[in-house]
Amino acid sequence: MRRSGRPSGFPRARRAGRRLGARRDATFLAPCVRSQQHFTHPWDVGEEAASQARINHVQAIHYILDFLDRPSRWHDADVVAPLLSQPVVEQCLSIPSWRWFAGGRDRAIARAAFAASLPAEVAWRRGKGRLESMCAAAYLRQRPLLRDLLLGGRLAEQGLLDVTAIEHYLTRDLAEGDFDYFRLIEIGDIERWVRAVEARVSRGPSFDQRRY
Repeated sequence: MRRSGRPSGFPRARRAGRRLGARRDATFLAPCVRSQQHFTHPWDVGEEAASQARINHVQAIHYILDFLDRPSRWHDADVVAPLLSQPVVEQCLSIPSWRWFAGGRDRAIARAAFAASLPAEVAWRRGKGRLESMCAAAYLRQRPLLRDLLLGGRLAEQGLLDVTAIEHYLTRDLAEGDFDYFRLIEIGDIERWVRAVEARVSRGPSFDQRRY
C-alpha cells in the first residue's frame, strides 16, 4: 500500500533500481584513471541499508561541498555556509522522501515555509529557468583560456587526462544537446583547486575557518 501523501510519480526512482555509490563520469579522463576503483567517501558507509532517495540526498550534499571547498577562501577569511550548518542539514535529512513533493511540485517543505514571504508565482512556480545558453556562450568565449588551463596544467602533467580527446573537443563547434563542455569546466575547476592548494601549502590553510 502506498503511504498517504506520497506523490503518484514517486515510484519512478524506485523503478530505476538501486544505485550505490556516486555516479562516475570518466569523460576526458585517461584510461589509467578510468580503470581505477571508485573512491568511497566516508558518508557512503552503510548506504546499503538506506533508501535510494536518501542516498541521492546525501550525494547532493557532496556536490554542494565542492563549491565551498576552495583554498582561495581559506586564507584571511571566515568561510560560513549557513545552509550547510549541522541543524539545517540534519533537519533536511530527517524529512521523509515522500514529503519532498506535494501538489505536483518539488521542494514542498521549503515552498510551504516561505510561501507567506514570497509572491505566489515565485513560491509555487514549476520551473526555475535554464542556464545552458549562458554557460555555452561563456564556454565559447573563454575556450582558449580553458585549453591552456587543461592542457598545460598539473592534471595533464600527471597523465590523468585524455589530452587527445580534450584537444579534439575544444576545436569543434557545439552541437544541439551537447553538454560535454560542462565536464571540461568541472575538470578545469579541479585544476584550479590543485594549483591553489600547491600555491598555499607554505602558508598552511586554516581548516578552522571552514565552518559549515
